[in-house]
Amino acid sequence: MQLFDLVFISAALASVVVWVRLLLLMFRGRRSDAGALLTYWAMSGAAYLAIVVVTSLLTPRRWIALHDEQCFDEWCVSVLDAHRVNADYQVTLRVASHSRRRPQRAADADVRLVDTAKNAYRPEPTVARSLQSVLQPGESFVTVRVFGLPSEKQALGLDVIHGAWPEWFIIADRGSLLHKRTLLRLDN
Repeated sequence: MQLFDLVFISAALASVVVWVRLLLLMFRGRRSDAGALLTYWAMSGAAYLAIVVVTSLLTPRRWIALHDEQCFDEWCVSVLDAHRVNADYQVTLRVASHSRRRPQRAADADVRLVDTAKNAYRPEPTVARSLQSVLQPGESFVTVRVFGLPSEKQALGLDVIHGAWPEWFIIADRGSLLHKRTLLRLDN
């Protein structure tokens, strides 16, 4: 857990306290006090979101080198190889669990190939092992994804999709609002 994770948790807990207080004020008929508290909460929320967005816009794109892992807690993925095969682009991935005790699963994990024009391509349907497979502690597997990348397009990187909430609202997180997506390099 990082500093901005704690800031988000603190802001979320403060919001819960504010909403409980708002309900109590409304129940007691103190509408003007509730209105003032709601205004303060909305202004604080807008300032927090402004910080999230400005930080996202000022933070450069993060690149992960070939063979290096992009991890989401203890579930990690890396690109081992990527190359054109006729009209397709083939990417070999390694998916690993760094857990020591519990099985890991990224139920919403997926990948997109991003070209230099920032277009994203979904992988072709495959019978290869799913990225959402359950991994036992320390287990890993290698799988291949094939993308139909037009011949005139140049591949830029691989975007790993995994979760959205609450990353959208965490300052400087790779998934925060308007943050440039972290990409795995497809070559050296």
